[in-house]
Amino acid sequence: MRFSFEDIRLAELERELRPGNGLCPLVVLDPSAATIRLTHLSAGRDATYVVIDNDRDTSANVNAASVTIGYAAFVEGTTLIYDLTDETLQGKARPFTCDLSRSQQRVYAILPVQIETIRIRLRAGQIEVVFLDACGERIAAALPFELTLSGANGEPVSSYACTDCDGHFVRARPASMGSMPADVTVRSLLTGREERITLRS
Repeated sequence: MRFSFEDIRLAELERELRPGNGLCPLVVLDPSAATIRLTHLSAGRDATYVVIDNDRDTSANVNAASVTIGYAAFVEGTTLIYDLTDETLQGKARPFTCDLSRSQQRVYAILPVQIETIRIRLRAGQIEVVFLDACGERIAAALPFELTLSGANGEPVSSYACTDCDGHFVRARPASMGSMPADVTVRSLLTGREERITLRS
């Protein structure tokens, strides 16, 4: 890919993404915003990511770092937008202001459903993570998160991870955790929500 995230938290997500097909689902509504570039990326059946970049140095002009974003005609009004930069649900498909004053790049995820639950479980020595919608169905998309593992005899160890484009994440339980009970915490980078369970061998 020719594209690269500025945000190091999204390195694992970047490996899962592919260039988006067709038109970008987001559009710039400000006719004077010539320096704004939108890049859309496919993350599986249920998600598209849009990266908004400002090619101009905005340090001397705060107004230039704020742009109004709308939606292409094919985007349904019930579509949900997540702001990965702030780890929050932006809301349904309504025009919004993209603030580029703190960073020249912001990342948004576009999903047809809301992330309701994070499911963590241990099967055959493998830690599994999936994100579920309101119907309890797996969201088939690459979704980034922070994974923290902590056993009774060690300090918590955190890393950034991502489900694959089918919505699955599987990792072997580290041998360093031994057979003692261990806490596993997953924090979504789309919502900021955390889920924690204690794994027992």
